[in-house]
Amino acid sequence: MEATQEIVEPLRRFGLTDYAARAYVTLVQYGALTAAEISKFSRIPTSKIYSILAYLHARNWISVEKARPQRYHALSPKDAIASARLDIENSLKNLEENLVAQLQPMFEGRESRERPNIWIIRDMGSLALEVKEVIRRTRGELVLALPVSLRPLERLIAPAIGYLRTTGVRPKVLVTEAVEESTLRELLKGAELRKRDQMFGGGMVADSREALIVLSEEPGKGSFLAIKSDHVGLVKFAREYFEQLWQNAESL
Repeated sequence: MEATQEIVEPLRRFGLTDYAARAYVTLVQYGALTAAEISKFSRIPTSKIYSILAYLHARNWISVEKARPQRYHALSPKDAIASARLDIENSLKNLEENLVAQLQPMFEGRESRERPNIWIIRDMGSLALEVKEVIRRTRGELVLALPVSLRPLERLIAPAIGYLRTTGVRPKVLVTEAVEESTLRELLKGAELRKRDQMFGGGMVADSREALIVLSEEPGKGSFLAIKSDHVGLVKFAREYFEQLWQNAESL
């Protein structure tokens, strides 16, 4: 019976060539055979049979009977396959160690060079541009706190919130008592809104990956300091601070 592809193909995954798998299956089926007999039964060219048998012997799939002519025996499939599996595992382990030794220093060197981006913003025009860009990049969640110092941005933010509504994002917006009635109505169209008496700072967090934090430097004079960053710790702090303000605010 000729070796079927259903048997040969899995053996190839254990490191055997097509000819080697066919020769081994032939020996399993027929028992001890000469090289000529193996060539005949497995349909392997005579010119290749001896190199194939040497290949199988070196990898512990067959044994050789010292006789004239030499006869070849298949080793137990259980033992031969277990030995092949061990060889593959050892080979993979060595490959893993070599790759890690080469790639890990490259990775760690890259990590040491990477730094989070942090920008300081002090003028309202630059802040307005950053606010629009952050809103434009938002894909899943936007939380926004509007203190008095951001009053000049209210007319910009309201239509931007409307744009987010078309993308399926419904942001959370926190405002103060000082917000204009017209802006309030506009915000209510596309956002979940809550109100606080006052906020000492504000800003926005988009998709929990970038934050704009706005701090009032001189309350009542409109001056501020804004920090934009994708630093994981800073973004997490800003998101948690907003959530604390949100939980203690009045729903609108």
